[in-house]
Amino acid sequence: MEGASELTRRGEPYRYSFVPELPCLIRLREANGFAVRSKPGQALLIDMSPQGCKLESALNFRLPDNECKVILSVRLTRELELRGTMIWQEERTPAFAYGIQLEESHRDELEEEIRAYAEWKQLVNEGIVPADAWT
Repeated sequence: MEGASELTRRGEPYRYSFVPELPCLIRLREANGFAVRSKPGQALLIDMSPQGCKLESALNFRLPDNECKVILSVRLTRELELRGTMIWQEERTPAFAYGIQLEESHRDELEEEIRAYAEWKQLVNEGIVPADAWT
């Protein structure tokens, strides 16, 4: 259903699915143990939990041949900059899907952010608040 979102269970407290996917930026910060300064690339956030997320991007990080640490910039109820490690890659023509394990230091902050975003999105879907209330 267009515009719907949900909290799902997958062996973790919860995982929020973004429908439609949420635009974000991804930037490589370390490759194979070496610091990297890369420009941010476009991505779409598919789902997220306090432990990790799944996203899609046209960028090919060539996993598992490379060990990649990244920074995600995303806006839920506010701008967030999240650090994580890519743990899997799947080709989805014309893009790639990635699983990212987020650093533990983000977990408490993310738990609150995801819940607040889910509550706000529910109010938007019910027509109680305008969609641009937090943009």
